[in-house]
Amino acid sequence: MDAHGPLSLPEAMAVIEGPRVDAHELVFLGLLELVARGSAAVVNVREKDGDEYALAPRDRDRLVARPLLSLFDVLVEGRAESPQARIEHAPSKYANRRWAVRWGSAETYVRKEVWTSLEARGLLSTKPTAWDMFVIYAWHLTESGEAERQRLRAAVPSHEDWRLRPATTLLVLHGLPVPGDDTFEAVDEVEDLITPGVKYDPLDAWNYGP
Repeated sequence: MDAHGPLSLPEAMAVIEGPRVDAHELVFLGLLELVARGSAAVVNVREKDGDEYALAPRDRDRLVARPLLSLFDVLVEGRAESPQARIEHAPSKYANRRWAVRWGSAETYVRKEVWTSLEARGLLSTKPTAWDMFVIYAWHLTESGEAERQRLRAAVPSHEDWRLRPATTLLVLHGLPVPGDDTFEAVDEVEDLITPGVKYDPLDAWNYGP
């Protein structure tokens, strides 16, 4: 696991919650981690008729985990496709187009980036077993994966806000700064704009910082 660096927020949540965790939740956590690590910045791109937000890719060198690197690359590709000269941010509609080309859905992102990364770390196996005849995608934590889940779950109860604000808890566990409410709202909006499908809305559940 050391060769891959620490688990990203999407990977940690997947290990804790299992294969039924909402895919849009993991995308939101990945985008939030990019911002918390300083690898992307929230930009307000509309001054009239209300606010609209996008993400500006900053520093890829700070990233190690595959789920974060791939999200960063989509932002860079979206920025490159914009007809605006010398633009710094990734317009969400262009990031959405790159998302559609690369993955098509949040669920595919999770399978190809989060699950594959966990497999490479030796924490997950997607090889079918005899018990998987009625499932679409096999998902099994390895012995190391189970140990990591137990470690994470043992750490989580020490943060009383876990069920209400798991994103905040994961940021704290990873030693990352917790952004303000406006940043949570902006990242939630960007996730809505760049990923297709039924939207997971973290703000309805738990994601405000203290």
